[in-house]
Amino acid sequence: MQKRSKNTQLNRLLTSKDKNAYSVTGMKGVLAHIFRKYLSRLKVDEPNWSLKINQYIKKYEHEGISKRQRSSIGNNLTKALSAREMSWITFLRGLNFLGAIKIEFTVKATFHNNRVIEEHVEFTYDETEVKFDFEEQERK
Repeated sequence: MQKRSKNTQLNRLLTSKDKNAYSVTGMKGVLAHIFRKYLSRLKVDEPNWSLKINQYIKKYEHEGISKRQRSSIGNNLTKALSAREMSWITFLRGLNFLGAIKIEFTVKATFHNNRVIEEHVEFTYDETEVKFDFEEQERK
C-alpha cells in the first residue's frame, strides 16, 4: 500500500506534469502560475521538495529555533508556495527556496498611443539581503 501524503494539495501539485500551472488563473494567480512553471521546469518532485524544505529551514538554525518552530516554518512555507494566489514576497521566497541566486524581472507595457515603457529590475540574493539593480528603458 502506498503511503498517503499529509498534504494532498502539495501531492497533487508535485505529481502533476505541469505542476498545475495552467489551473491557476486570474490576476492574483500570476505569480503562482510562474512559480509552478519553475517547479515544472526544474522537475521538483516530493523527495526534492522535502530536501529543499530542510535546506531552507537550516538557514534559521543559527537562531536556535525549536523543533516545533522548524515544523512551523516548513509547514507555513509549503502552504504559501502551494497556494493558488501568491504575494510578491512569497514569490521571492519561493525562488530563493528553489535555489535562485539572481532574478531579473522585466515589465513591458504598451499604452493606447503605442508608447512602450519597459522597466527592468535585478535581484541578487546573498546571505544577508536582497540587492537591487534598477534599469530603465523607454522606447517611442
